[in-house]
Amino acid sequence: MPGLAVHASVVPFAIAVLVIVVGFARVLPSGRMAPDELAASVALGLEFFLAAGLLRLASNEISGLGVVAAIVVLRRVIAAGVGFAVKAVGTGSARDIRA
Repeated sequence: MPGLAVHASVVPFAIAVLVIVVGFARVLPSGRMAPDELAASVALGLEFFLAAGLLRLASNEISGLGVVAAIVVLRRVIAAGVGFAVKAVGTGSARDIRA
């Protein structure tokens, strides 16, 4: 039977999905700032996915470790890809994301 940590991991997972979906919705009217908006929402969403994976890991299941490792690798790959896209479009640095 899953522990409390597994059930608690549903909340950050749902928040991550919501943040990324709202980020995609904000990208549509953004124009040239679209890559920056997308980078910000995906980065924040992946942080919540990482939090969900860490909560699952706290339940002492070995599969939780694989989830966390996959999220960390995926986060790095997506961040690098978005950074290259921002440079290619020429809207500035991916680190200069407006608030």
